[in-house]
Amino acid sequence: MENKYQKTLQIFCVLFIYALVIVPQKALATTIPSPGFNLTHYRVNPNGQFHNRSIAWEYQEVGVRDFIKQNLSSMKAHGADAIRVFVPNMHNFNRLQTWGVIPSAQDKIPQEVATNLSLFFNDVRDSGISTLIVVFAPVGVNAPRSPDYNPEYIEENFRFIQNIRPIAQKNGPKNVYF
Repeated sequence: MENKYQKTLQIFCVLFIYALVIVPQKALATTIPSPGFNLTHYRVNPNGQFHNRSIAWEYQEVGVRDFIKQNLSSMKAHGADAIRVFVPNMHNFNRLQTWGVIPSAQDKIPQEVATNLSLFFNDVRDSGISTLIVVFAPVGVNAPRSPDYNPEYIEENFRFIQNIRPIAQKNGPKNVYF
């Protein structure tokens, strides 16, 4: 008798897991578009860090743009039709923070970053990828969920967004979401 109940319980557990996991995933896959790939850095250092590998800061360095364009083409060839890019900003920035954060204390973003993002968004469009999702990611005193958050920087965050949006809208693909 015990084996019959164990077998029934096993079948029930398999069906229960299938109902909870597999069926909803299949349903969601047909109704919610996949965000595709996250792309903010072009390489990770051997120790697993992103230092000096940011698209925002290094896109015009020798070989970086060609490397990214090849990867965008490969992503598109393998079915990706959306790219999500995180754009981190922080008030108390110094250029020694080489992991890709962008300063937001000034009224404008650095011209180097604006140019790099323009070129990158343009290359996303030219690759045939139709959707760009830009995620604003305030850091440190700019981040509302940070213990260091300072509400005085909320206007700075909005200015930062106002600087990035037109770059993405002008240079990105047909569908740009924020």
